[in-house]
Amino acid sequence: MTRKIMAVIFAALTVLCAVSGCDIKNSVSEIKDIVKEEKKDFPVKAGYCEIEEEPESVVVLDDNAADILIACGYADKIKGRSAECSQIELEDVRELGTVLKPETDKIKKLKADIVFVSTRTDYRIYEKIKSENKHVLRISDADSFDDFKNVYTNICRIMSGNIKGEKIGEEKCSDIMNSVIRFESDIVVRGCYIYGLDGKSAVTPDMYGNEVLSLAGVKNIAAEDDLGGNMNISRIVNADKQEGFPFYILCSEGLRSEILNNEQLKSTNAVRKNRVIEIPAEYFTRQGKTAVRGLQYIVSAIKSQSSSSGKNVAEDYGIEITDDMYFTVESEGDAVMAIQKRLDDLGYLPIKPTGYFGESTADAVKSFQVNNELDRRDGIADTETLKRLFSTSAFSSTSQARKSEKPAQQSTEVSTFSTTIVNR
Repeated sequence: MTRKIMAVIFAALTVLCAVSGCDIKNSVSEIKDIVKEEKKDFPVKAGYCEIEEEPESVVVLDDNAADILIACGYADKIKGRSAECSQIELEDVRELGTVLKPETDKIKKLKADIVFVSTRTDYRIYEKIKSENKHVLRISDADSFDDFKNVYTNICRIMSGNIKGEKIGEEKCSDIMNSVIRFESDIVVRGCYIYGLDGKSAVTPDMYGNEVLSLAGVKNIAAEDDLGGNMNISRIVNADKQEGFPFYILCSEGLRSEILNNEQLKSTNAVRKNRVIEIPAEYFTRQGKTAVRGLQYIVSAIKSQSSSSGKNVAEDYGIEITDDMYFTVESEGDAVMAIQKRLDDLGYLPIKPTGYFGESTADAVKSFQVNNELDRRDGIADTETLKRLFSTSAFSSTSQARKSEKPAQQSTEVSTFSTTIVNR
């Protein structure tokens, strides 16, 4: 009786997976309990496939499947790959076209025991590969870190058997997860990751990439109702205007120039402050060893941009910056004149440079400190402020226009050593 029930369940699963494209993440997990009852490694039933013995060779067209196979120690069994499987461990493995255009004839000639295809591969191409090869499986990625174990154990069971494979999958998943969880980012910024400017190509809260951003110290600006990659560019524009943590636009390779020239984005602080950074897309999708390398890469890229000190131009303004410099209201002299000239060149000073540090100069210094996100934001020009001010990496004001002078209402900056009234 039990065998008849099992046969009915297997038959139902076979039909279901044949229709849906044999999604490994779902189909294998559904037969997990049945396999355990058999208490043997093979055969492994994965959807319509029944794998009778341990595979000796595989072809991988999905780069995330390749990443997990490598992480689990199966790199030597990969005999063919798509161009997207660009992991260094596979650089000597034969390339067989791309995910969207795999070279089906070459795949057939390899006679691999298993062909892992991508969910992005056209269904007609998938059907052709399935008709010409022994076992063909389509891969679904983990939606979150919580789902890693399921994906790892399913793939490893296919490669090493029900019992041995599940143990390998659990161990390797634990290794990767421990590395990811132990990763400590020392940055806190706001930002987003986009693949395109069509409003449909962003990392949104329902995607694995959102957890990558979070672990890297990037608070994703995508809202909870931004799902499936859909996020309007206006979301970026509005987030850019908010004060607080620095805002970065992270994007796929090749998109930066398009962002810099986009009418909606080119006037944003992110563009103006050179905070548009290209990050390889695979760091937001791969779930093997690349996941750990991706976190390191993202943090390093942001820190590299933010720590750029630029060239010191203090000498050009006739000022030497020392460790004990401190200028505030009522300071005056050549150093103050240099500070004012630099503030003027960057568009912050609403008056003509006079050499006297009054309220207008203090306001200009404060605006500079805020715009350049310095710790000090009180209008006092200390050493750290001056180092940034006289650096070529200093951010200019969003407005270069001076305030209009109204003699009847003008305020003054009065030198304590002179009775001259200075127009503002």
